Amino acid sequence: MSNDETRLWEMERRMVVGMFDGYQPAAPVALTDVADKPARTALQALRTMQAEGLPVPGFEGLLRGLQGRGDGTLTLLEPYYPVTQAQFDHAVDEVAAYRITSGVRTAAQEILRLTTQGLPLDDLEREVQARLGRALQGTRTGSPRFQQERMADLLERFCDPEQAGKPIDTGWSDLDRALGGIEPGNLVLVGARPSMGKSAFALQFAQHVARQHGPVLFQSCEMSEVEVTRREVAQIVQANSRQLEPQHITRAIAKACSLALTTSNTGVDGLQAAVATFHTQHPDMAAVFVDYLGLLQKGGADQNAESELSYISRSLKRMAERHGVPVVAVHQLNRGVEARPDKRPLLSDLRGSGAIEQDANIVMFLYRPGYYTGTPDDHRTEVRIAKARDGATQTINLHWRPETVTFSCIDTRHEPPTYGRTHLAYGDYGEDGGLL
Repeated sequence: MSNDETRLWEMERRMVVGMFDGYQPAAPVALTDVADKPARTALQALRTMQAEGLPVPGFEGLLRGLQGRGDGTLTLLEPYYPVTQAQFDHAVDEVAAYRITSGVRTAAQEILRLTTQGLPLDDLEREVQARLGRALQGTRTGSPRFQQERMADLLERFCDPEQAGKPIDTGWSDLDRALGGIEPGNLVLVGARPSMGKSAFALQFAQHVARQHGPVLFQSCEMSEVEVTRREVAQIVQANSRQLEPQHITRAIAKACSLALTTSNTGVDGLQAAVATFHTQHPDMAAVFVDYLGLLQKGGADQNAESELSYISRSLKRMAERHGVPVVAVHQLNRGVEARPDKRPLLSDLRGSGAIEQDANIVMFLYRPGYYTGTPDDHRTEVRIAKARDGATQTINLHWRPETVTFSCIDTRHEPPTYGRTHLAYGDYGEDGGLL
């Protein structure tokens, strides 16, 4: 047994054990892709349990799947549990790389043999392309797909409103027209300086997605569960967040949506594990929200702040692609904004801007002119779309309501909406603040 084979088997065991914890590779793993017998046995058990609709969380699932086997499979797999998201991703990459390298080596041997058979040049070229094509299949991004197949999938997405993987909207009509929808797998960054309302923006956005599209996981690294829940109640019933009463909470409970909150900050690796588990429990998961990046530490990393933020942003991007849902991350901008006459944020104001700007599909900045001009009655908030891979950069104006910690669209044909009635992402509100 070579060292390469030993390393491969270790990676395959780690990969399969991680799949029992809910981690999913970007490309499907077939039984024929797994060389190690214990790993292949466990993967077969996992496929059987999934087909029967049985829960397979963690090591208990592994025990159930291999129950009754006395061949030592479980003993060989035990040392690889638990697996972190980073370890799982590394194992998947190693297994894919080995499979491709092995395939290319085999293809090279076949090509050398073909060159001795005196084939015409055109035939030799076709054979070489065919063998190399087979060797390169199974990468993380999958095999190339021609236009007709890809367009047929796109047509199905448009025609089937129940199909998962459709774009989501924000709930603010002006912003939605500008963005044209947020695609699955997108990383969306919402940046602002303190006191611009970025947490309230993210929470209101998340509630809309949960109401309209499916379960949402919201990671709050800054506020406690009680603080977040108070804001949710205020947003739902349009009550003053500082003057909540029991009837407000009762009314909010009747209008509650499928937004799951976690305030346990276990770093980006812990978040990825939580998202994987949540997605296993809720296959219709619609989005993940993170508030905010600067507090989502990698954990135990001996890196500077910029390197750590780069790791976090890339991890979130991969998480969005892996689960096929948008990930919306809040980010606090650096103090460079305060040193300029024009306080409107720029992409260069992102901390660790290089990696974050590159990883994000959409970057939005929040800016309230009244905060800097000393006019507290000016509640206009500019939402500047600074980057949109599928759209134009532009600025949308929203109206900020501090009492209810909500944003609403501004009807440019009339005065800004009063506190009594405003159109929000999930309904209209009456003069007494009740949901109509």
